[in-house]
Amino acid sequence: MSTTTTVEPAEIVALARFREQLARGDGMARRIRERAHLSRTEVAHALGVTREAIQAWESCRVSPRPDVARRYAALLKELADIPGCEGIDSEGSDLEAAHRVDAAGTLSRHTARAHVA
Repeated sequence: MSTTTTVEPAEIVALARFREQLARGDGMARRIRERAHLSRTEVAHALGVTREAIQAWESCRVSPRPDVARRYAALLKELADIPGCEGIDSEGSDLEAAHRVDAAGTLSRHTARAHVA
């Protein structure tokens, strides 16, 4: 028997907005990572995905699965808040809300994008 976790509609919206930001191709995720002096490999290792997955997300080819998107948003938010990453606009970027999204099975039915990792 599988358990279903309830996900608040606001959290689904936050995840959708986070994915939309990644898909816009404005380079937000890449800029945050680079200003923190981290390689794609280091970020991939921290998230338990491949370097290629990070590259695909940063180039807007695909977006992360809900569970990984939540961790990725949390990481980007933390990186954007450290000294040296000033100038990254995480205000209004939904990083804060998106990282709280749970990986409920019902959430993946609400997203139609291809996912990596």
